[in-house]
Amino acid sequence: MTGSGRREVLEHMWRRFPQHSIILTDPRTREAVLFAERRAAKYGFLKPVEVCSWMTLSVYFGGYFDEDALCPWAEATLQESAGANRDEVMARLFSRMNFETSTFAGPPYSKALLALLPVPFETLLAEDGDLHESLERSLRNWYPEKAAALSQDQWRYLLEASERKAAVYGLPLPAGAIFCMQCMTILGSEFDRDPLYPDAIAVMNSDTAEDPVEKLKNAFDCRQGLIRRHLILDRFRTK
Repeated sequence: MTGSGRREVLEHMWRRFPQHSIILTDPRTREAVLFAERRAAKYGFLKPVEVCSWMTLSVYFGGYFDEDALCPWAEATLQESAGANRDEVMARLFSRMNFETSTFAGPPYSKALLALLPVPFETLLAEDGDLHESLERSLRNWYPEKAAALSQDQWRYLLEASERKAAVYGLPLPAGAIFCMQCMTILGSEFDRDPLYPDAIAVMNSDTAEDPVEKLKNAFDCRQGLIRRHLILDRFRTK
């Protein structure tokens, strides 16, 4: 894609998702555009308008939505329509996106974000008992629409991946796994390596905090700040 094509995608981001672009800042928004361009090109989406559509899907479902087990419909659509016209394939992806978001995006998503904001870090640390039961109970309590939309395979993946991520980053259990589960469901399964969330990448990979609880607290504060800024900007945008 040419420089003018990338500018078109960048303008799409600032016009369609100003809240994300403001938080990212222009340089990091450009990095996210380049990342989306590379991901889209793997499936033959080369035109600026196609990359714009790919960016839209990425913002809703995460930069790795095409391989995310929480979005199996995306990978299935791309594989099943490998030889089809790219416009038709993107139309199928958007049709499924609209169906998926109708069950848990919009007001339910904002409600879930608002539910996370007032919960103090100490409450997260106080979780105990069986790990997977704690994870499932947590999601059903604060994001019931998302919980209801998950298949058994998706539940299994979410529970196992949350525990695995907590272990990889040295976060205490069960609090660290619950935190990762929350981030996966609101930001995408690969939030910890997604260019759309560079602050999350930095704090999860940071070695400055020797204490696992302190590292989790830093990650928790980073996520709360991200949620707070998104909600403020969303409200500002609708006035």
